[in-house]
Parts: sequence; C-alpha cells; structure tokens
Amino acid sequence: MKIYTKKGDQGETDLIGKRVLKNDLLIQIVGELDELAVRMAELNQSNIPEALISDLKQIDSVLFKIATIVIDINNSLKLDVLDSDVLFLESKINQMEEELPKLKHFITYDGIPSSIKAQLIKTQVRKVERLLVSTEINPLVIKYINRLSDYFFVLGRYLNFKADFKEIIRK
Repeated sequence: MKIYTKKGDQGETDLIGKRVLKNDLLIQIVGELDELAVRMAELNQSNIPEALISDLKQIDSVLFKIATIVIDINNSLKLDVLDSDVLFLESKINQMEEELPKLKHFITYDGIPSSIKAQLIKTQVRKVERLLVSTEINPLVIKYINRLSDYFFVLGRYLNFKADFKEIIRK
C-alpha cells in the first residue's frame, strides 16, 4: 500500500461518506485524537507498571473507535462507545483513588516525568472534548471523553504517589 495517494494535494480529505477540507471540524477532532494516541504511546514508554500499559491499550482502542465514529458521518459502520467503556474508566479511577490521599487543595502538575505526561494527556483530552461538544456526536462519546480527562488527572497523581513524590499545593 502506498503511503501517498495525492488525493489530498488540494487540501481536501475524506470522511466516510463525504469529501471535506482538511480544516473541517471533524478532521481537526481526528487530528487531536491522533495526537492523543501518540502522547499515550509516549507515556507507555515511560517505565510505568504493566497493568497501566494494558489499561492504556484498552483506552487507545476506544479512542480509535471514537475517531472512526467522528468521520463516519452517516453512522454506516454502526459503531458506538458503550456504557462498559465508561464504567471501565470509572473502575480504574476508583482503584487508583483508593490508594491516594484525599485531594483537599488544588495541586501543581509537578512530579516525575510520567506523571507530567499523564497531566499533559489530560489537557489533550480536554481539547478533544471542547471540540466534540460542537458536533452532533452521541452524548456517550462526550461522557467517555470527560471521564477520560478525570482518568489521566488521577493517573498523574497516582504515578507521583507510587514514586513517593509529594504533591505541591497550588497557592
């Protein structure tokens, strides 16, 4: 398979069912999801516990599905985010929070490199969410993305906690 098709040389690309300019909102969302996948791959290489790598692979799979949902404007593939996808994130958040000290103040994003990467991913997820709310996507997708930003915030705290990095209260 060739990497280049020359079909995008005039600034257009394909959604499933429609040709659009490359600055179309849906293409921007897919680009942000692509960046998110790369940031997660970088986090995977940050010496994090194997269980977390497994979780990130599952999250990556859902995000790839969401990217497909975004470009499938006629829902011809009948894909959707499931309640179980959201529950997976909530379960992982709850497991990490059981070990963490209760959050009583705003904290800085300082810490070990993997924690900072998790917080950076959180900001990328929030960017995706801000773009998604301008579309007509299934609300369950937005719920998943919203929960995903919570997951990465807690993951950042969790990675610092496991490394004995004391959280710094934001003043």
